[in-house]
Formats: sequence, C-alpha cells, structure tokens
Amino acid sequence: MSLLRRHSRQTTIVDCLSPRLLILLYLLISALPLFLAYNQGLPLRAFPNEFATSFGLIGFTWILLSFLLSGRFRTISGKIGIDKTMRWHQLMAIVIGVLILIHPYLYTLPINQTVPWDATRELSLELSMTGLITGMIAWVLLPVLILTAIFRDQISYPYERWRLFHGIAAMVIVIASMLHVLELGRYSNDLLMKLIWFALIAIASLTLLRSYL
Repeated sequence: MSLLRRHSRQTTIVDCLSPRLLILLYLLISALPLFLAYNQGLPLRAFPNEFATSFGLIGFTWILLSFLLSGRFRTISGKIGIDKTMRWHQLMAIVIGVLILIHPYLYTLPINQTVPWDATRELSLELSMTGLITGMIAWVLLPVLILTAIFRDQISYPYERWRLFHGIAAMVIVIASMLHVLELGRYSNDLLMKLIWFALIAIASLTLLRSYL
C-alpha cells in the first residue's frame, strides 16, 4: 500500500508542471507569434496599426491556449488546482474579448488603396470580403460565448446543451479567426507562422475532442 502511495506521489510530481513553469511557457508561447512576425523584416506600420496587429496575434494565440486551460489536464492543474485553472481560463477569456473587440478600431491606414511602390503593404490595409465576413463572425460570436459563460447560472438552460453550444461556438470562432488571419494577416503568410498556427489549432482541436468525446 505504501509502495502504491509512493508511486502515486512520484507520478504526480512528474506529471504536474509547477506554476512558475506554466506561467513561463504561457508567456513564451504568447510571445512567439509576435517574435515570428517582427523577425520577418517587413517595415513597421504606423504605431496604432502595429498595436492592432499585435492585439490580433496575441488574442488569437490566447484563444487557442484557452482550450488547454479548459481541458482539465492534470499536467496543467495538478499543482494549482482545477478551480484556479478554470478561474484563469475565465479571466483570460475576458481579456481576449477586450483585445479582439478593440483590435479593428485601432487601424488608421486606408483600406484597399493600392500603392504601386508599397509591395510590403506598409501604407494600406487589405480587406477582402472573405476576411471581413470571417472576422465579423469571430468578432460577434466571441463576446456571446464569453457572456453566456459568465452568466451561465442565470440562464435557464440545461448544462449539457450549454456545454455543447460552448464547444461548437469555440470551434467556429477558431475556424473563422484562422481564415481571417490567413486572408488578411500581413505576417501570417510566413511558413513558420502558419506552422505555429496549425500546431496550436491541432492541439486545441484534440483537446476539445478529448473533453467532449
């Protein structure tokens, strides 16, 4: 019996990451798209526009990471507890919502005004119909998802149906955001950036499947 307890303690120590390491990994993954973006050597746009792009990159990264926080993995929540993990998930959802809602209003450059010598799209914004529609879907659905989660106890709706809606809406947001980023993102056409996005999306999708199935 004591041997089983000792083995259980050893397994827990190995499997559960420390809070400091979790925070460090979270910050590193969050900063990775920004690093890859600004390491491409493209000329920087005027400050509000780069700020808006940074909000979009970080917001999308945090949306994908939120799947891991809600996945109830012992590796993540083992040393801090599931309650604290879910509170962090809820707090980050609010921050993500603010970033994404503010994001489009920070752009100041003219839209779809082609400048012959502006091959790097430094002086204008490209806005296609696909990019606009997918961006609007994510922009509208995200606050709905967050508000229905915050006020779930006040909504007279069965938990199972709410949970199903929460999962489906989250994946719709991810798909719409990904199409928006790839269609309009100035930095997201980079191969390494695409690999990072697809890797995070794969992890988020597998986490969702594990949680629901």
